[in-house]
Amino acid sequence: MSDVALDSLYPARPAPTSTPPALVAPRPLALAQAALGVGLAGALAGAASGDAVEGFRVAAAAAVVAPAIATPTLLVGHVFANLNADPRLLGAAVADSFLQVGTLAFGLAPMLLFFALTTPAAPTLALAAFTVGGGALLVRLGWRLMVIERAATSAAHKGNLTAIGQAELVADGLVLAWCGLVIALSARFVWMLLAPSLLT
Repeated sequence: MSDVALDSLYPARPAPTSTPPALVAPRPLALAQAALGVGLAGALAGAASGDAVEGFRVAAAAAVVAPAIATPTLLVGHVFANLNADPRLLGAAVADSFLQVGTLAFGLAPMLLFFALTTPAAPTLALAAFTVGGGALLVRLGWRLMVIERAATSAAHKGNLTAIGQAELVADGLVLAWCGLVIALSARFVWMLLAPSLLT
């Protein structure tokens, strides 16, 4: 039987693990630049209140350490729930989102410097800017993770609407729980670092 006939009888199923160009894992240098942007913005925010080192530590803890601690939980939960997406896609999406955090931090740096030189409310404004910007990026990342999971689920359970619905419900719950974990860890780290100065 010819190859054409075989292809018609057994059509290739779309591979859910193929990596879209936008989700190629970032290079280490790009990740280092993003971390530098976060540290710079945090230091400028802290300088407004007289402690650049504390600002650096708070920004690094909230934007770097918390997601880094939470991401293995996402991947382990994904494997444990027997979901269909390639875990490398999820990791690449998280890393790509971190690059966006770094870009946001670099963009905020001039504004934070302006606040530090012109208003005593600079720390509060910096915290608000980081919270709004970081929250928006986390929502976007959560949606991207759900899209990745749903695309893989649809490909793996093609035509089985019940299985697709159940798997998507589990995947959405996992992503939402992970986003909540990131928020909780970030808030915890920020409080741990700022509480001594706030309570004195």
